[in-house]
Amino acid sequence: MTPEQQLQFYYDHLNERSQEIVNSIDRFLQSILGADQKQKNETAEKIILAVDALRSGLAVDHHPVWLNDLRNKMQWYISFSQNDLEQTRNVIKTVTLIQRDVKANKWQKAVEASGVGIDFDAIYRECLEASQLPALFDEMVSQLELIVKSKKIDSVTAQESLEKLIATIKQNATHDYSSTVATKDYINLFAENFGWECLESVPIIAPFAKAVRRTREQISAKVDQMKSQIDSKVQQKALSAIPPAEFRTKVPLRIEVKAETIQPPSE
Repeated sequence: MTPEQQLQFYYDHLNERSQEIVNSIDRFLQSILGADQKQKNETAEKIILAVDALRSGLAVDHHPVWLNDLRNKMQWYISFSQNDLEQTRNVIKTVTLIQRDVKANKWQKAVEASGVGIDFDAIYRECLEASQLPALFDEMVSQLELIVKSKKIDSVTAQESLEKLIATIKQNATHDYSSTVATKDYINLFAENFGWECLESVPIIAPFAKAVRRTREQISAKVDQMKSQIDSKVQQKALSAIPPAEFRTKVPLRIEVKAETIQPPSE
């Protein structure tokens, strides 16, 4: 086996361990909705074992942030979160977000830096995660789904419009830079034309509608902040990659004006 093949074998092994974590999380999320606490703890322990299997093949400096976060969350759940509905909801939300990060993680050989262009998508992903936008979009979807499930909206058209908004957010919110910005704009346009104030006046769904409005405002602010951070990072990388431009002439420019060529103004 060549060194290159050995390296690929190693990456395949890491990807298999990562997939086992994804599968373990699926089993945990299925069991956590049931009543058997023993089964819940067992599936949580299986996640810890899967995490440890991946950790054993990595140097400590190469541990992704989500790896230790997931292990700590499962240990905490086994010890403290039993039969606590609110904490269980928090666990589901946190583990679901971590699972998305695990799925997005692909072990492969790093690309040599020489001759490689600026990775705009990587900059976007970095700024997106730092902005907490994925969690905010997920929170808005949950709030909208509560409104839809309440069955307190009489208009079938309005109900279908909300369902379309939910589907649009799920499909586009964190797909790429343009989709994130467009999703924010779509949410704001939807709220302006839907008559959101009317929903906030309905007693049963008013708390959910007001929560959606607050989340929408947070999303708008975070998207604007993310755009500024991306612009700054792109500018920094561009300036570091592009040499400063200079304009030089080999022979100094000189303009001579002869006195006899200057004509006095005509009277």
